[in-house]
Amino acid sequence: MLEEILPKRRTVQNFVVEPSGIRKRGGDATLLLVINGRDDLVDFIMSEGTDSEEWCLLVDTNREENDADGVFSSGDKFGVTGRSLLLFVLQARQDTSKSPTH
Repeated sequence: MLEEILPKRRTVQNFVVEPSGIRKRGGDATLLLVINGRDDLVDFIMSEGTDSEEWCLLVDTNREENDADGVFSSGDKFGVTGRSLLLFVLQARQDTSKSPTH
């Protein structure tokens, strides 16, 4: 029925997106969802990845603004505030030790 209403659009989990025109295969992403249903702070230790991967914060419901940011390595410990949800994605570590070449 939705295809009849919006024939040139694709629907993804209740979000309507414009087709990009770029043809490529989909990819996989490893996501980590942390939910603290308690009233108080809970310490959390990041799940293991490889040395070349890091966890990047995408969503933090404790923040009023949509400015969730943060990069964490495997084994990093942080506090999750009460009644909050955090969403992380595992991605390749950004190598900042290399100097630019001229």
